[in-house]
Amino acid sequence: MAWRLQVQVLRNIRGISTRAPTTSSFAHLSSASAPSDGFRGRQSKRLAAVTKTRPEEGNRYSAHNKANFKTSREPNYVHNEDIVKIKKCLSIEQTIQAASSCLDSLSPRDIEAVWKHLLTLAKRNRQSMNHSQTDQLGALFHHSTKAIESCHHADLSFIVFTLAQIIKFNREWNSLLLDSYFWGKVQERFINVVGDLSSQAIVSIAWSLATISHPMYLARKPMNVIAVYEAILPAFIQKKRFFTSNNIANLAWSCVTCRVTCPALFDAMATEFVWRRKQEDAGQRDLEDLNAITICQLANAFAKSGNKDATLFQSISDCAIPMISSFDSRNFANLAHSFATAGMNPKCIDGVTLFDEIEHECVRKLGSADSQNMANLVWAYATLEYEPDFLFQAVANEARGRLGQFQPQHLCNIAWGFSKYPPSKEIFEDIAREVVSRGFGTFTSQGLAILANSFATVGYKESDFWEGVERAVVEKSPKFAGIECARIAWSFATVERPAPDAFNAIAKVSVEKTGEFNAQGLSNIAWAFSLMGHGSQEFFNAISERCVCEMDEFKPQEMTMLLLAYSRLKDIPHPVLYDKVIAQSIGQLDKFPLLDLYNMAISYAKVDHTHEKWMLAIADEVIRRDSQDHPIMHTGMLWAYATARISHPRLVQFLTNSLQNNLTGLHGDNMASIAWSLASLGSRNKLLFDALAEASDREEIRRMNTQSLANMAWAYATVRDARPRLFNDIAEEAVAREDFTPQGISNILWAFATVARFDQELFSHLAILARVSLDEFSGQALSNLAWAYTVSDIDATSLFEDEAFVNKCLNIDDFDDEGLPQLHQWNIWRKNINSTHVLPDSFAELCHTKYASLSLRQSSLQKDIVSELRSMGFNPNEEVELQSTCVVDATIEMNGKCIAIEVEGPSHFVGKELDGSTRLKHRQVTTIDKISLVYVPYWKWNELKNSEEKHKYLKSKLKNA
Repeated sequence: MAWRLQVQVLRNIRGISTRAPTTSSFAHLSSASAPSDGFRGRQSKRLAAVTKTRPEEGNRYSAHNKANFKTSREPNYVHNEDIVKIKKCLSIEQTIQAASSCLDSLSPRDIEAVWKHLLTLAKRNRQSMNHSQTDQLGALFHHSTKAIESCHHADLSFIVFTLAQIIKFNREWNSLLLDSYFWGKVQERFINVVGDLSSQAIVSIAWSLATISHPMYLARKPMNVIAVYEAILPAFIQKKRFFTSNNIANLAWSCVTCRVTCPALFDAMATEFVWRRKQEDAGQRDLEDLNAITICQLANAFAKSGNKDATLFQSISDCAIPMISSFDSRNFANLAHSFATAGMNPKCIDGVTLFDEIEHECVRKLGSADSQNMANLVWAYATLEYEPDFLFQAVANEARGRLGQFQPQHLCNIAWGFSKYPPSKEIFEDIAREVVSRGFGTFTSQGLAILANSFATVGYKESDFWEGVERAVVEKSPKFAGIECARIAWSFATVERPAPDAFNAIAKVSVEKTGEFNAQGLSNIAWAFSLMGHGSQEFFNAISERCVCEMDEFKPQEMTMLLLAYSRLKDIPHPVLYDKVIAQSIGQLDKFPLLDLYNMAISYAKVDHTHEKWMLAIADEVIRRDSQDHPIMHTGMLWAYATARISHPRLVQFLTNSLQNNLTGLHGDNMASIAWSLASLGSRNKLLFDALAEASDREEIRRMNTQSLANMAWAYATVRDARPRLFNDIAEEAVAREDFTPQGISNILWAFATVARFDQELFSHLAILARVSLDEFSGQALSNLAWAYTVSDIDATSLFEDEAFVNKCLNIDDFDDEGLPQLHQWNIWRKNINSTHVLPDSFAELCHTKYASLSLRQSSLQKDIVSELRSMGFNPNEEVELQSTCVVDATIEMNGKCIAIEVEGPSHFVGKELDGSTRLKHRQVTTIDKISLVYVPYWKWNELKNSEEKHKYLKSKLKNA
């Protein structure tokens, strides 16, 4: 490939050595190699090159200063003759005894020689010591403490460095050597003389303090070395040209290992490293023999420190790429891990990135990679969200045969990485088998959470694996941190695993540790518990209270997930939480993804906790984005505003215009929701209703749930659009269903009665279902039920021929202003057919009073017709209440008979057919009052041009009466 040829050319031009590194290894990013002795071979030439490039700094590196900063002591030092004898000792025991016999005559440099000899013997054979030997070693160490206080500053680093190496290689002596007083004295002396120390000595002492910091932390003797690094900063700035890049790498590693935050020191080291690389580029020559270990160590230290200097990481990358073919598998893993930790993937030539180079080169060397190398590689690419072309498949192929060699943490990390860009289903099956065969007891709680999260992410649902996770969760849950509770709960919910025992265990821990949860953890655990139907009121209250406190930290997606979770808890309202989310989000709605805006509006509608200003703001933001490609989202948005009863005409117009041209991907339930929403919002968009009716064919009707069947019928009845085919299909499907809710039964019967479609089979079937669930009917549903059967005149014996219906009516206190008049009409109907089960007189009187109080308004059409009747010689009476309690528009006497006149405006028709309510009135007048009735349709009267035509029309109607 062309870009690879260019990289090779760059390697040749810069002349950087690509031979395999020969220095000590950088072991797994957990420790650093001991610092080397300066620039080696060509140090003087390179220093000359540096000072020549920066002539203004020439005075800084005078011969006098170089003498002060020399990196080693005089080579002709003559040791005490006792030291010669000590060095001939062949065992630790002999050495300690020999040293103890001459302690007072040993100089600091002699003491260093003793410790160095002990180090050599300890590396060969780790011998245990008896009590006497321990005392003698303690005396030597005590003498070393005195030496530290009085030795020449040039000897300080050598004594300290040797002791640190002993601690690293022989833990049996740590109880003695990890002495806070001694290491405190080391720090004091170092701070006092740091200005006189060579660069190598500074790095050696820093390395030593870092090397002992971890065992001292484990021994509960943590050191505070901040003052040391504060003292190193000015020394580094003064002597920076004498620090090799390997020194800089070791110093950076030491700082992060000691858990010291020193941004100024890291900035200074970064600046120096980058400056040197620029000098190399300008002079087309390398000033130092950089190697893979130094590059990886430097990158790792800066990544761990949190220093994300893009220029530095670009410079490190530029150094790594020309020599990358010399990297081994550990180097590749360490470099990738470091850059991913820092979130960096620098580009080199023609847009090719460092991670492209790593992928290309490391595949050939995967055979030598151990489990940690493979896990770190995969983790790095996944963390950086940089999908490799073929690396993951290559690692999966290599790992499958060696999973038994993986440590638990490595299995967790490689599973997590693979879950981001799954190379195959088989690798997860293999990892699952390995994990199950080992048992989950070998995994930490963090590892268990990572495993569960990884397998849930790829949708792995095999029972053996998840049963093991459940048992482990119950066992390990008391030790869970908040983030682990959230991750595992999310995992169970994602794979739809009920796991009640595991959820109960997680809930108990979560309530106790809500303070440990971050925003993402809070939203995830609430979402998981609500989705799976777990969690007590105590649990959700605790999570809610924590969310309110931490709301400033929530991102848009986290606020949305939280609302989705709590919107499922209709019986556990959390108004404080809802208001807090509104207050937090209303000023940043432009930052929310479109899907989150829809879900937020839907969630608030579900919990019936709407804030009109906030909902209007969401509507404005949705319109502003003008996205036409989300029919399902638009469906939910319409539902939300209809449910919340919030009017926003521009939003409705925007959504309906979008939907009428794009119903792609919507199924029957979606279309029923759209129809219901439009009807509820008072929209009669004919084009959209036409499109919905056409799309709702017999097959889609069959797929609707019972609520959708009822909603579809209710919507079209509400907008007075009686589609014969649609209503026939709904009726045919409804008689085959038995899972209607009381509200669904009421709505579908009301709809069919409203459009005057009296399907005997449907009404009879629903009467049986209504009788079974009668106790669950609300007042509104019960009155609509009664009215529908009254209009249809279908005698539902199973529903009304006992005391149950009447008793239910008497036990309801929440009938509205429409409900009582409907029951009055039902009572009149039951009396007319001589039913013995009617309303008691007192309740019937209440219903009649409410019916009689309904306001009547004389229309201009009615006035016109009455005027014409008078001009024809009649004397009409207006607004006449008949025996049936119906009030007709007018009555006249003709040929000794009373004739009722009804003027039927648009609201009395469905299309050009009388609606159910009007038909009921006509039936009551003719059957109960026994008088003839003439009705005048508005559309027919409007066609008449003058009084002559109107008289002629009225005469014809009256004659037929």
